[in-house]
Amino acid sequence: MESLTLPPPRPSEVVRSVVRILRARPAHIVGLAAVVFGTTAAFEALIEVKVVDGSFSSEVEAIARVSTAMIGAFGFVFYAGLLDLVVGAHHRGEPDPTVREVIHRLPHGKLVVADAILVTICGVLGLFFVIPGVIALTFFCLVGPVIVTEEHTVIDAFRRSARLVRPHFWMVLFLVVIPLLIEDQIMHGLDINLIGSRIIDEFLVNAILGAVVGSIVGLLEVVLAHEFRARDPLPATVTADA
Repeated sequence: MESLTLPPPRPSEVVRSVVRILRARPAHIVGLAAVVFGTTAAFEALIEVKVVDGSFSSEVEAIARVSTAMIGAFGFVFYAGLLDLVVGAHHRGEPDPTVREVIHRLPHGKLVVADAILVTICGVLGLFFVIPGVIALTFFCLVGPVIVTEEHTVIDAFRRSARLVRPHFWMVLFLVVIPLLIEDQIMHGLDINLIGSRIIDEFLVNAILGAVVGSIVGLLEVVLAHEFRARDPLPATVTADA
């Protein structure tokens, strides 16, 4: 098949494609980022200030930290799924779907389950050593776009993400995962005191950093998923699972 003869995508080409899409669809990309990461930032800030910084037991704090991790991860998984619809329309030359249409067409349940599984896998592996958690995140970071575009079941989406990433592991690691890790370290290393309200300070920083990093990384994920799928398409006889 002709698609299998395509050369591997170059990182510079992927970045240029991201810039082109960002210039062509700024309202959709920025608007979706504001909605998704603004919402997750509000929940993260509330949990961080009321529970993690409060005088609760270590067990409650541990649950709170897992909750914030799941909320943050869901933002990236969900946003990548949203963008996959926008980028797909861009590649096909179709009119931009509205934000309402994009959100309505998403398989919300599958994305929530995929997020929970992803956080659990990476969290458990990260308890032992950092590197296994990073490796797992690299292999499975495309699960959102895969669920949205190819309509797999959740487990099959994880298998498909790993298959797509495997030949391009280092590219995905450096373009997607390392920026996410840097953003996470910056967030936890900041001594936030902007306007005197701890909750509002946390919300603003989480929302701004999440939207900036999330929009760029989300675009990178989606463009990489499209490029990888072109080089490893599903067989014509395979039908999507409901």
